[in-house]
Amino acid sequence: MNIGILTFHCAYNYGAVLQCYALQKHLESLGFNVTIINYTPFYLASKRPKVNLRTFVNRHPILSLNRYISFTSKLQRQFDKFLEFSDLHLNLSKKCKSYDQLSSVISSLDTIIIGSDQVWSETFNGKDSVWYGQFPNFKGRVITYAASAGDVNKFKTNIPEVLEAIKRFDSISVREVDLQNTLSEYGVNDAVTVVDPTLLLDKKSWSVFLDKPIESEKYILVYQGRDDDALMNYAKSFGTIHHCKVISCDFYANSFQDGISQCVAGPKEFLNLVHNAFCVITSSFHGTALSILLETRFFAFFKGDGGDIRAKALLESLNLCNRIIDRNSLPCANEEIDWNTVEEKITLLKERANKYLLENA
Repeated sequence: MNIGILTFHCAYNYGAVLQCYALQKHLESLGFNVTIINYTPFYLASKRPKVNLRTFVNRHPILSLNRYISFTSKLQRQFDKFLEFSDLHLNLSKKCKSYDQLSSVISSLDTIIIGSDQVWSETFNGKDSVWYGQFPNFKGRVITYAASAGDVNKFKTNIPEVLEAIKRFDSISVREVDLQNTLSEYGVNDAVTVVDPTLLLDKKSWSVFLDKPIESEKYILVYQGRDDDALMNYAKSFGTIHHCKVISCDFYANSFQDGISQCVAGPKEFLNLVHNAFCVITSSFHGTALSILLETRFFAFFKGDGGDIRAKALLESLNLCNRIIDRNSLPCANEEIDWNTVEEKITLLKERANKYLLENA
């Protein structure tokens, strides 16, 4: 059976690329032929990370233009590493930027899986109908896997149009209980929750990317899903207490400050950094998920702005809410985590996901 995955694989974001890779590998392990539908509309392809010069200068007025140029050069090298990972590890179809080109790519598929990631968030999906299963000439099955809408309150603002669009789906699975409850509230009662694709692969499966450590010193890895000075201050204080170097691999302007080292990392290098860190401090859902998978101690920083819903749901399901911190938290001891218990819970989540995929793909 030929399956196509339609997701944000071309976003320059660790989670977006790695969740796509994970779903591809997991489906292959179940016996499916898998293609990543290389749909790169402008609104996605243009979301390349940038360091705004004005913001940079406002934060760092004493730094020279040469330093700014150096940082943008690092950003280009990081961008190149993302392209290299995708070319080497994703089974990409030919590139399609329009619906007509997309139609020719999907014609040979039996099933299209939309997801995972925030494919139903209008912040990212360009209000493009394809993310809601709208393929008028496609005769195969269309399902979602772990679709997310991000902030469900924003999702509700366009609920009439969404409800009409998603009638095309043969089966719906979502990532968060909040989204499942919202759909149920509006009469979509057959949606189920499944685990994020990154959790479908075990540590051994990810180990193919875990070469010798990139960093020789003991370090804390900081990865921001949304920038927050309080997170950076917490990381620096935590690093001082535990005598650790603090490394950041994101390119928010607040990462360029004294006491924070920058590291150029593509998806492969990011996994290496997470795996070998003394501790990960992150406000990213996938930063949290991958820390758990690679059994690295971590703290999930919550901003309380609605963007924490995904990580909160995951931590609740694994009984790890004691790893949540916020801007009022004081640096604390880096307690051990009972990874055996966590792995048992993940195994149960994977069994549910496998059942969904085998019955609906």
